[in-house]
Amino acid sequence: MVRIANFLCAVIWLFAASVSWGQSRTVQLDVIVASDEMVGAEHDIMESLERVGADNVRISRRADVPRPKVEEIPAGNVVTIRVTAVAQGKQIFLPGSKFARTDVAGIKQYIQKLRDDGANVALAEKKAFGLTSEQLVAISEELSQPYPKSTKGASTVEVLEAIKDSVKIPLVFRGVSMDAETLATPVADELQNLSMGTVLAATLRPLGIVVVPYREQGKTMELRIESSKTATEFWPVGWPHEGKLSEIAPTIYDKLDINIQNFVLADALAALQRRIGLPMVFDYNSMAEKRIDIHAVTVTFERKKSPHFITLEKVLLQAKPGLRAEVRTDEAGQAFIWIY
Repeated sequence: MVRIANFLCAVIWLFAASVSWGQSRTVQLDVIVASDEMVGAEHDIMESLERVGADNVRISRRADVPRPKVEEIPAGNVVTIRVTAVAQGKQIFLPGSKFARTDVAGIKQYIQKLRDDGANVALAEKKAFGLTSEQLVAISEELSQPYPKSTKGASTVEVLEAIKDSVKIPLVFRGVSMDAETLATPVADELQNLSMGTVLAATLRPLGIVVVPYREQGKTMELRIESSKTATEFWPVGWPHEGKLSEIAPTIYDKLDINIQNFVLADALAALQRRIGLPMVFDYNSMAEKRIDIHAVTVTFERKKSPHFITLEKVLLQAKPGLRAEVRTDEAGQAFIWIY
């Protein structure tokens, strides 16, 4: 109970400490007005742009209108973000965006994103979880560390504590309650040496909880622990494999004479796992929906020189309405078998 209480306190502290003060940034907005624009346009534009939150706004008229661009100019502890915008007609063109001249709120939000996150993040294309490709790669690399301990039979809180102590990105509960009983739930699978990200996702998934990478504008990254019912996207238990299975998981093609007669499915899978040598991770949510208990199902299969993966597929299909197997890889590229 002391361990559980300490873990909960640590998570609360991590949530409170998740703000990043970062590097100081100032935003300079240079607006170029085309020479053929109406006389006096500068005054109207300046009247709007003085309210968008830039530290400095300058307007000039030119015949050769440049393309909108952004530059970051470091000087000591301050980075000046110089934005070149173009005013044409009733619009202001900024790098990657355009706004109506009178859209003070929209331009102000654009400027604030630059100030909070810098141009590289604010203007980059966003992928999964609203993050940039670089941010997603950084998360994956952080979560690729191998989990060094045995997990089978360990409590959920033991696994979460070990991950919290090893991963630099804080774990933060968000709209989900993890009481002492839930935290004491034993982990059913042996996940040792799989990556931290896969172990974290696999440990929480049977509890109806998922991991969601999240970064609030201007703040540090965090791994939010949320209910699977409310999360629209979440960190998966492993990833589709890339490359040839013969290179990633060659042992699945090894052949063996099989004569299984009324074996309990759980025992048959354990024997196959020892032969294949890859971790088996079970989708207990899917199994519960199908009302399949691998300790209550018996299987029979007989074949000469059967490849291990064929044997695996054949015995899984006997657990009506049937289970399936898929080779996935963790964040470090290590193969495992996902049974669902």
